[in-house]
Amino acid sequence: MNDDPEISRSIIAGGEFRKVDCPECCRRQNCAVETGVKEVRDYGPVSASAKHIILRCLGCDTIFYGEFSTFSEDYDYVTHPVTGATEVVIPERITLFPSMQRRSSPKWQTTKFGVAHEYLDFLISEIITLYNSGHYTFSALGVRTGFEIAADDLGINRDLSFQDKIEQLRAKGHISPREKDVLKELVDAGSAVIHRGWQPSANDVDLLIDTLEQFIQRAIVLPEGLDTLSKKVPKKAP
Repeated sequence: MNDDPEISRSIIAGGEFRKVDCPECCRRQNCAVETGVKEVRDYGPVSASAKHIILRCLGCDTIFYGEFSTFSEDYDYVTHPVTGATEVVIPERITLFPSMQRRSSPKWQTTKFGVAHEYLDFLISEIITLYNSGHYTFSALGVRTGFEIAADDLGINRDLSFQDKIEQLRAKGHISPREKDVLKELVDAGSAVIHRGWQPSANDVDLLIDTLEQFIQRAIVLPEGLDTLSKKVPKKAP
C-alpha cells in the first residue's frame, strides 16, 4: 500500500435525500442534502471514501453535519434474498453531529438527589452520555458499577460479592424476590462484558439502564421522598 495516497475531492450539490437520525426530532427522519464535499483517498490496492455533508431535517428544519464513509477492506458477505447467491457488501459508516440523544436523565435525577448521592448521580450522567455516544460496552460496565454504588448508598457492605449484596438487599427489604432475580441478570451482563467478551447492542444496554434506574427509584428515591412527605402531612388529632 502506498504511504502517500492519491487524494481527489469534489463538491456534492444539493438535491439528494437521506434518511438518518435527527438530533432534534430524536427519531429517523428524511433529510435533504444541502451541500457537501466528497473525498477519495486511493492507496493503490485499497481506497477510502468519505462524504462530508450538511443535512437539513425535513421534519423540524434543523441543520446538522453527517460523515458517510466507506473503506474497500471493510466488507461483509450477505446472501441475496432471491437468488441465494453470496454477495460482497461494503457498509457505509455514518457519523452525525450533533448525535441523536436516545436517552435523557431520569426525572428524579434532581439537584437534591445529586447532593444526597453525589457519586451515584455522577455515574448515572456518565452512563447516559456513553450510551448516547454509542459506547454500549462501556455503558454496560457503568451499569454494573452503578448498581454497586447504589447498594453502597443503601448501607450494604462494599466488601461483599455481587451475589451477596443482592441477597442483603432482599433481606433488608430493599428489593423483592423477583427484583433479586432481575438484578442478578443485570450484574451477570456486566460480568459477561468483562470476562466473556460480550458486546451488547443499543437495545441490550437500553434495557440494562432501565433496570438500574428502576432499582434506584424504588429502593432510594421513593423511600426518601416518602420520608420527606411524611414530615409535611399533618398528624391526626388525638
